[in-house]
Amino acid sequence: MRKNDFTKYEVEGRGQNGEVVKAPYDVKSSLIAIMFGDHMKHGSQALIEMAEIKEKIKASEDSILLEQNEYTKILNAVDTFQGFREIDLEFVKRIKNAPEVEVAEKK
Repeated sequence: MRKNDFTKYEVEGRGQNGEVVKAPYDVKSSLIAIMFGDHMKHGSQALIEMAEIKEKIKASEDSILLEQNEYTKILNAVDTFQGFREIDLEFVKRIKNAPEVEVAEKK
């Protein structure tokens, strides 16, 4: 399983007058938008599977454990997306470097 960190973090940008503006980066919303972006071209089954992952992500708090096949799907979405900016770097690192976690079955 992969542990994905969805905690918001702060990014800096420029306001309309050139001033530095700080804002929270919403990792969950960004990931969900990429999962359903035009670049994905989902077939019917892939759309259903991605929607199930989306619901798990939305229901999670600051992190989530995803099965390897679920993680592979979100990783594919991130890898095929074009248009990242510098403020997305932490987001991309969190998805691509999600640690593998061993989970013991409860008895």
